[in-house]
Amino acid sequence: MQIPMAVQKTAGLAVWIALSPVALQAQDPAGLEAGATLSFGILGENNDWKAYTGLGFSLSSSTRTQSLGFSASAGFEYPDANDELNLVDPNVLLTYNRIGRNALFQASARYRRSDLGGFVIDEDSTVGELVANTGTKNELRLATALEFGTQSLFGGKVDLDWRQVTYSGTATLADYETSRAGITLRFSIDPRIDLRTTLDFQETQADATGTDRTNQAFGFGADFKVTQTLQTSLDLRYSEFETRPFGSAVQKDKGPSFRFSAVQDLKNGELNFDLSSRVTSNGTRSDASVGRSLKTAQGDEILLSAGVSHGGNGDVDGIFALEYSRGTRDAEFSLALSRSVEADLFGQETLKSQFRIGQNYTINETSSISGALAFRETEFLNSTTPNTRKLELSFGYAQELVRDLDLVAEVSQTRSWSGTTGPTLENKLYMGIERSFSWRP
Repeated sequence: MQIPMAVQKTAGLAVWIALSPVALQAQDPAGLEAGATLSFGILGENNDWKAYTGLGFSLSSSTRTQSLGFSASAGFEYPDANDELNLVDPNVLLTYNRIGRNALFQASARYRRSDLGGFVIDEDSTVGELVANTGTKNELRLATALEFGTQSLFGGKVDLDWRQVTYSGTATLADYETSRAGITLRFSIDPRIDLRTTLDFQETQADATGTDRTNQAFGFGADFKVTQTLQTSLDLRYSEFETRPFGSAVQKDKGPSFRFSAVQDLKNGELNFDLSSRVTSNGTRSDASVGRSLKTAQGDEILLSAGVSHGGNGDVDGIFALEYSRGTRDAEFSLALSRSVEADLFGQETLKSQFRIGQNYTINETSSISGALAFRETEFLNSTTPNTRKLELSFGYAQELVRDLDLVAEVSQTRSWSGTTGPTLENKLYMGIERSFSWRP
């Protein structure tokens, strides 16, 4: 079950504020700001009714040189299967940024619990997660990065990341921990040429019947400013992977990879070309694509790209992406369509096709409606895991009762398929009152 939209927007805004170091350099000190969203209502899931309360809170403090951000959101349902109060989708984020004269330091800590297989923008395509119809994922993540020499001809970046993922309510996924360390050194030859060298190490350890994996890589890269409107980039990399599945022989993969990209600035957008290869558990995969972004005088934004992906087993798949959005005084419309080949943390490759269309419309000064249709199909390329499909249709209505107090209604239906099984049908209905406000403590 997802938290109502208003609570998600409050938490998302707090994350954006906390992670915007560029804005701190350009604006005056913002001081201390806080925001909160409260919601109370009735939630129905497949004719199972319960009371629902949503809470969202954000707090940010910023000066010219540093920022501290905190956000938290969660829902409470009563009763659950045991006639008790149930905590739903808790999400807590703490960030800290500090800008020096010639350096930048960033740190963050996050805890999140979410349902498996949902339509989440930043969802990781870990093996099996998109297959599970039930169960939850608990994630704890700590990250820090230090960038030095930001205004010098010589500089670099050191970043560390630790992540712990545990599952509940599913017997097919193994808990795991991932540790990563990366170093990048940058050399500016002149205003047109930047050189860099990179070193990266990542280790994943899984519990029980899971898969352990170690990645090591080093490489060199360069950015070239060919003209005032044409920029190119080239990266060469050598990687080694050691995969240790439970009960199976250790698999070692190694080899070179590269990426070349070119971006041409145009009056109304950009034209770009991308060519790359990478080492996977199924051999070397190569991708090539060309894209075009466009902004019109009427406010339309269009992004279009198309290409091919060649796998280590010889298969060739078409890849593409289309994004379109338009906003007017009374309405916002968005459309996204994509097909891509992705590799997860354990080397599993998937061919993912996605489609989403959404519309928000303002009826008058106090009411609005919204609707969305989303579809995703995931095909596991080098695994016996069954393919999955998920279709979701949602509709929402909001009516302002008084200032900062809204009446909200949301209804959605989700259909899920796994292999030849399905569809599994899930209906949700939420009706409630939401209050949003902000202040300076």
